[in-house]
Amino acid sequence: MLSRERLLLITVVAVTGLVLSLCGLIFLPFVPAMTWAMVLAIIGSRLFEWLLKRLKHRSFAAGAAVVLIATGIIGPVVWICIEITREASYGLGQLQSGIRSGAWEAALQSQPVLNRIDGWVRINVDLTNNARQVAGWAQSAVTSIVGVTTGTAVQAAFALFALFFFFRDQQEVLSGVSSALPFSNHETNMLFEKVRVMVRATIYGNVLTSVIQGALGGTMFWILGIPAALLWAVVMFFLSLVPNLGSFLVWAPAAAWLAFSGSWTKAIVLSIWGVGVVGSIDNFLYPFLVGRDVRIHTLLLFLSLAGGVILFGPSGLVLGPVVIALGLGLIDVLRERTRPVSLPAGAGD
Repeated sequence: MLSRERLLLITVVAVTGLVLSLCGLIFLPFVPAMTWAMVLAIIGSRLFEWLLKRLKHRSFAAGAAVVLIATGIIGPVVWICIEITREASYGLGQLQSGIRSGAWEAALQSQPVLNRIDGWVRINVDLTNNARQVAGWAQSAVTSIVGVTTGTAVQAAFALFALFFFFRDQQEVLSGVSSALPFSNHETNMLFEKVRVMVRATIYGNVLTSVIQGALGGTMFWILGIPAALLWAVVMFFLSLVPNLGSFLVWAPAAAWLAFSGSWTKAIVLSIWGVGVVGSIDNFLYPFLVGRDVRIHTLLLFLSLAGGVILFGPSGLVLGPVVIALGLGLIDVLRERTRPVSLPAGAGD
């Protein structure tokens, strides 16, 4: 029979587990916002320290850092979301109009090479029906993008709110997290370093490099007069996140289309820009942004990004690598704790 003290302990543990579960459910909607706040705090740490030296007040420095980050990062991201939604809606309208009027068929027939390709495609593929299906899918995608954009704006507001306290109270936050973890100071610092390196490699080495590649590709699209340049820039950004794929899946077909349309000069310029600049710039950017000593295996980084997005949504771009980093760190902690202690020579005599 259980003693009174034992029963009381079991009750306390059960109630604690229940309350912690409820706390998890309460905080769950804010996980994306807190994740991006953590990332922005890591990225903007030097900016905050620079402001703190000049303003001499943590709250003022934190507020100024949040305003600068919101202006320099969040603002452009929101604008890009609005613009790509507008461009996608316009392009969808043009596609549907071309299908209904038959203008796209006339455009194909005006180009001998494309006309021969179109003839082969018509024999083997129901192009009109597939085009209508693509248009319907695109309509649903645009509607979903609008909803995601609204949700992203709300999460961004929460992220900026949390970011202020991450900057102002960073020492207290780190101390609180360290004291809550059942690890020694050395082990806690090792875990933090694993996360810092993984976030740095992900944000600077992968995400920022992909942003630059998408921006370079989109800029050339805009210069050459290719429609929906911003939308294609965003597509190139996402494709650049995937190893062994990349932005060439966008600019290469665009260059081919320009060549088939008779714009050989534009096609050559786009091809040279794509191969020489967009496709190779990551080889120079990664060591510069991350450092030559920080290199995450391509497969591990890809799996952490892809799995993170599947499991957590857009915030999985950060949560996935962070979880993997924590897992690797915990394995190192266990390895150190279970490592046999070597006795000094002669100690067993």
